[in-house]
Amino acid sequence: MLAIYFSGTGNTKFVANLFEKKIDAKCLSIEDDIDFDAEIRAASLIAVCYPVYGSRVPLIMRKFIANI
Repeated sequence: MLAIYFSGTGNTKFVANLFEKKIDAKCLSIEDDIDFDAEIRAASLIAVCYPVYGSRVPLIMRKFIANI
């Protein structure tokens, strides 16, 4: 499993890291400088974690998803 996250305050990073520890997921921040296309292709299951701002997906996460 691959957990991709954005965390403005660290709370979402904490939750993503729980995935990493509890179910042996690979955990990556969208702000990391890596080849996400390759990571996503290699994953059999993907979790997307982000904080909820005004009941919406944060703009940074929407832009990330639109560009992959």
